[in-house]
This record gives sequence, structure tokens and C-alpha cells, in this order.
Amino acid sequence: MLNGSYVWEVAKTIDDSYQHFLDTRAKYDYTKHSSNNHKEYRRIKRGAFNQIESITGGPVPSSRRYVLYNMLNPDPQFRMRTYQMWQSDWVKSITWHQLHHLQQQLIQHTNSLSHMANPTLVEPV
Repeated sequence: MLNGSYVWEVAKTIDDSYQHFLDTRAKYDYTKHSSNNHKEYRRIKRGAFNQIESITGGPVPSSRRYVLYNMLNPDPQFRMRTYQMWQSDWVKSITWHQLHHLQQQLIQHTNSLSHMANPTLVEPV
């Protein structure tokens, strides 16, 4: 989404992009908590998925990566729940100003997509 498109077409192994995500995503041991953060599980494989790893900035990048990889966990039993996201250090660090800025970016992006999908919505010049 950061580059204006979806990372994969369909979350099935027939999609090469999704298979790449599965091969390069971080993996966690859901039976043991991290020694660094009691809110997170112990990582057993470091992630290498570029669309997540290339996101820079912010005060808690390890929490951000943890949330993103676990939101996208292909196993619904271990997929991160909304209440867990709200408890993460990353989401707690987001300010109202940042949320407003993000909302404005999403509105602009959505408007540009709707104009591309339906040219009749484009106002005449």
C-alpha cells in the first residue's frame, strides 16, 4: 500500500508475491514470550519481507514489524487481534496528529483511486 498498490493479488500460494511473503515473513514461537517485551512472543525467524522491513522511522520499529507480521499471519489461530494491536507499543506511540495526517493521505488516495476506477466522477476542467 505504501507504493500505491497491493502487495499481492490473492492470499493463496498460487500468487508468487504471497508465496514470497510466506517464505520471508518473521515467525514466532507462540508458546514463549519474548525476553525483551512481555507483550510479544519469542521470534524464531527474523523477517525479510521488504514491504515491512523497508518501513523506516518511528519510535518502536521492532513493535511495528511485530504487529504487521502478526496481522498478516496466515494461521487465523495466531493472527493478531484488534485488541492486541491497540496494546502494542507501536500503536500506543501514534499521536493524534499522525492519525489525522494519515487519514488525510488515505482520503486523497481513495479519491484518486475512485477517479481512476470511474472516470465519470472526474469533474470537467
